[in-house]
Amino acid sequence: MRIGRATTKTWATVYNGIVTAKGEGTATVLAIYEGKPQSVQVTVIKKVKALIKDRQALDLRRNETAEIVLTAVYQDNTSEDVSDKAEWSSGDPNIATVVNGKVTAHHAGSTVITAKYGSQTVTLTVRVENVKRLDPA
Repeated sequence: MRIGRATTKTWATVYNGIVTAKGEGTATVLAIYEGKPQSVQVTVIKKVKALIKDRQALDLRRNETAEIVLTAVYQDNTSEDVSDKAEWSSGDPNIATVVNGKVTAHHAGSTVITAKYGSQTVTLTVRVENVKRLDPA
């Protein structure tokens, strides 16, 4: 297998098949094996030192939504809202789902929402309660 080089040496370099990050950005790495080219896009982000959520827990009613703001603090002490860049998941999507930090409550119960960005992960508990209509007596 012959490994090509990254399209730009600013963000990544390739040596003996090992891609090394050099700075922030995206690079395309080209490998050729038995005459067949294959490329892969490599995205380099700053090293995340900490991940901070703006809430410790959520208490929602069925069909209610709430936003979680996720902030990454990088090794150079800069920070950025990464709510729309993080990888979000719900421990039980039947209870609550999450997309880009927006949590939607579905059924009564409790679940854990997880956000991952870079090498950091944070979690928070979402409790969903049923709301019952009270009919006048």
